[in-house]
Amino acid sequence: MWLLVGIFAASSPLLSAKRPGLNDLELTLAGGGAVVTDKIEVEPLATIVPIPSVVLRKVTLQIQSAVPVFPAADGQTPGQLAVLARFNEEVWKTLSTHGGAITCESGVGTQKATHKVSFHGGRSSAAYKSHLVAYCPLPASAYTERCHTISLLEAGVVVGHVRGCQADSTKSEPPVLAQQRSTTASYRSSLGSKKLRVAACVKPLYHAEGDPKKSGLLKLPQWLEFAHMQGVEHFLIYTFGKQYPRDRAVILETARPYLEAGAASIVDIELANYHHSDAQHGAHDLVVNDCLHRMKHNTEWLMPSIDVDEYLTSKTSGDTASLRQIISEHVPMHSQWHSVSFGRYDFQLPQDPYSELDISSQLRPSELAPLCPKYMVRPDRAHTLFIHWVAEPVDPAEKSLYLPPHQLVGFHYRQVKPLENATVDAFLARHEEVLRQHLGALRGQSVPEVLQRIHAELSPQRGHAVPSSLGHSVPVWQRILLEMQKNSQDSASVGLLGDDLREELLAAQFPRFVNRLRHLEEATTLDAPDAPERRPRWTRQRRSKHRSSRGR
Repeated sequence: MWLLVGIFAASSPLLSAKRPGLNDLELTLAGGGAVVTDKIEVEPLATIVPIPSVVLRKVTLQIQSAVPVFPAADGQTPGQLAVLARFNEEVWKTLSTHGGAITCESGVGTQKATHKVSFHGGRSSAAYKSHLVAYCPLPASAYTERCHTISLLEAGVVVGHVRGCQADSTKSEPPVLAQQRSTTASYRSSLGSKKLRVAACVKPLYHAEGDPKKSGLLKLPQWLEFAHMQGVEHFLIYTFGKQYPRDRAVILETARPYLEAGAASIVDIELANYHHSDAQHGAHDLVVNDCLHRMKHNTEWLMPSIDVDEYLTSKTSGDTASLRQIISEHVPMHSQWHSVSFGRYDFQLPQDPYSELDISSQLRPSELAPLCPKYMVRPDRAHTLFIHWVAEPVDPAEKSLYLPPHQLVGFHYRQVKPLENATVDAFLARHEEVLRQHLGALRGQSVPEVLQRIHAELSPQRGHAVPSSLGHSVPVWQRILLEMQKNSQDSASVGLLGDDLREELLAAQFPRFVNRLRHLEEATTLDAPDAPERRPRWTRQRRSKHRSSRGR
């Protein structure tokens, strides 16, 4: 097993304040005096396992996850179990019309009580709703329990049971339990008891041998360190668990310094129908909503869907500004915005993904990419999310604040082919050497050694099946058509595709919305788009050909 341990270096010029937790690491390589382990075990914060569907009012609630949400510090919001289910228009109409007949039971013994269930997820006009959530209050006496089981009732009759667990429900134990015995290091995931300023969700990642420039596992070490240098205090990292054990092992080793410092937690997704390609599809939709509820009341700001090839920066806030400081300049704590949205510049990828860091690239088009925005959200102010916008806010009057690129922008390293008429932008590239030094000190190895060891660990010779970038043998455009047809009512997905193609297809449905954002020069209140403005061109072409063939 390859090792990613080391001593953290001096503080970065990107952030003047001391970086929490990681400054105190004392692990070194063999010969350095500390115990070196070749195996890591992590108790996950939670494991997402199959939950039986529930039939309510003759419609099926396809439950994907159940998350204990603990009360806010102000005491105004009680603890509750958030039951996440796939959004379906028919289900939503039924529940919003007849949901008053649906109740839940929580607690045991004398604390057992019946409550009204509140449903959310379909109360806004935002396009591409992926999930709905049902909230069942929990008794105060249950807040210290690790697992919570509720019963769902229709007209007083039990129709199903739902169980949700989280490892640090009590928050009374030390945030990280680190043990080193023989050759194994053990850690316990925990969010801790202190409210964070900025946290991030990380979707399941994998290594694509045939497309290493897009490998999520090669990008993870550099992205984690850069984000932490910017003030991200905790990473909630999702894996596909037992489905891809080698991927999980590499992710745990990569996250080891952050786990050691209490700056990362693991959530395993153990749903048999999920595969690598779903990380860009249904699993990503699940992650942003599951992570939203696990981080409610635990952090001020959350990066729910920022990918490991996306780096946030501000050209007007200075090198030492953290993400929270950048946002605070534009969004006062008690303002009417539930999120901050921003555009992205597409950068050309470096030539050698095994030795070069993404931020070393300096070439991009002159204008923002024609894509839907990304965002940071205040978790306490949202019920459900889509990858590119808040699907249902807690307060319908609240909006997102879109910041122009000089105030906040994402550098998106995604272009493989050489760019024509490229603009040279060295704003982040000038920090490459600092990031490289930090990674080398933190990992105890040079950047090429770290990245090449990840590649070697997941190479086909080690028995790991190499995933394609699409995940299936069905031709790309056939799958697009199949998924878009299936998408009409019950799914927020655009296709089992790579992120790039999915994003382009999504943006093609909102051309006026995307074009307006690309040319904004001042901070602007933003509404999420509702119905797509038009169908993708290839869909119209296919229908035209189909009509022509019928007329022959």
